[in-house]
Amino acid sequence: MFAGRDAHRVHPVHAVGLSCKGCPGSLVVADADGSSPRLVTTPSGEAYADTSASWSPDGTKILFASQAAWGPSRIAYVDLAHQPASLWTALPDGSDRQKVAEASGDATLFDPAWSRDGRLVFADGQTGAMGIVSGGVEHRVQLPFTEIGSIAWSPDGTRFLVTGRTKGAAVYDVYTVRTDGSGLWRLTTNIEAYGVSWR
Repeated sequence: MFAGRDAHRVHPVHAVGLSCKGCPGSLVVADADGSSPRLVTTPSGEAYADTSASWSPDGTKILFASQAAWGPSRIAYVDLAHQPASLWTALPDGSDRQKVAEASGDATLFDPAWSRDGRLVFADGQTGAMGIVSGGVEHRVQLPFTEIGSIAWSPDGTRFLVTGRTKGAAVYDVYTVRTDGSGLWRLTTNIEAYGVSWR
């Protein structure tokens, strides 16, 4: 996947001319049409993949980690090194760290995403729930999924775009839902969707 800076969305393209070198999960930046790919990172050792890339609001910096996202004024990231997994926010320089949520039992928090007005959403492992942090208060919204793959805010902050797997389904599909969990609407059928972005 390549982050197309001009379009501010992710596009799948072929990385012609880039060598594998052990096949680490590198970050590559390309034009919106997939041309001119440029290698940004080359992870090594235990850090075999740089993932969850997110552009800063002004489009000049890229944040990446196992799970991280830029907000209007802070970053959010998931700490998987300690149990239970937890979600933190901090200033972009890493200072003023604040823990804002914790996983349920052995579940894993992932895919944090910020709304334009500073609300933060994340998926709660294999519980089919999402957590929303607003004004320092966190609450969970249960969705009819056995697993959530990814979450993105609508531009107006009233709905989510979600990849989820329902009971008995073999793959993830794309849904839209209101922020309170109501109004679920299925957009795809059996496509094995992973990441989503609403732009």
